[in-house]
Amino acid sequence: MLPESHTAILERRIPVADRIETEPYEVSWARELIAFLYLTVPLKAELALKSYISADGMRWIEDRNITLKIGEKGTALKLQHFGGWIKFTISTDRSGTFNSEMDLYVHVKS
Repeated sequence: MLPESHTAILERRIPVADRIETEPYEVSWARELIAFLYLTVPLKAELALKSYISADGMRWIEDRNITLKIGEKGTALKLQHFGGWIKFTISTDRSGTFNSEMDLYVHVKS
């Protein structure tokens, strides 16, 4: 049997900000997930991509995180065993205006 897969765009061309939180995304059918974070222009600040998991889509537990280093244009966070729902935050410890936009994709596979 071939695995099923799906790619979803959670955020598209949104300006980089101090903190962004995605809407919850239902992934109970999937076995694995890769979140891809891309920037249009590398930053002079680090970005933290954090995943949150939930059984019901209402109560959340911080799961894993990865840091996009200064000067990088993208990173990926690989997850397994994440329950029925997932959401992400993207944040930086530096405030101000950033001259970049970001995309966040999730690729899920059964």
